[in-house]
Amino acid sequence: MVLGSGQYKIGEDLPAGVYTFKFVQNGDSDVSRTDYYVYENESMYKYDVDRLWLGDMPRVEGSFKGDGETRISLYPGEYLSLRYNGAEVARVGNVSDRSTGYTAPTGTTIPKGNYTIGEEIPAGTYKIYFSGTTTSRVRVFQDAKEASNTFNKGKETILDWNNTEGTVTLSEGNILRVEYTPIIMTKGGGFSFD
Repeated sequence: MVLGSGQYKIGEDLPAGVYTFKFVQNGDSDVSRTDYYVYENESMYKYDVDRLWLGDMPRVEGSFKGDGETRISLYPGEYLSLRYNGAEVARVGNVSDRSTGYTAPTGTTIPKGNYTIGEEIPAGTYKIYFSGTTTSRVRVFQDAKEASNTFNKGKETILDWNNTEGTVTLSEGNILRVEYTPIIMTKGGGFSFD
């Protein structure tokens, strides 16, 4: 099967599985490669697209060119993005279950979004945890001005299957940004969004 430049949701546009990919010149005749990006979920894919460039937070990325072949495992719910040209793809196997036995701890679930410290979340030091679904990015900015700068990443923690917890110290006026999927937060005395 040949895919053109575009976006494909795994499980809907393309079944989950292990695939081989080979370069196909079927798009931009001035570019002799196909760039590919695999995102864990729609939120991560849309975040990159909304920023007008790709490659910020894919699970896998690279290029196909020439006669070489690349194997990529694609899981249900992921997004595959092909740029410039396309690829000849063949399903060559099944993907294994991604479960690792990780259980997210109890605590307050913090949805995706921006939170002003002192208004929405009290200042203090918190443990942050991977929710057990897909990757989350947690950023702490000094203030709203710093958070509004697209190129400023702030202090960043990535929570995923390989890095399940972290610690953030939040001061009055800081901005906490949770991206891609919710996280779990705990603090002595606790708080709740409910």
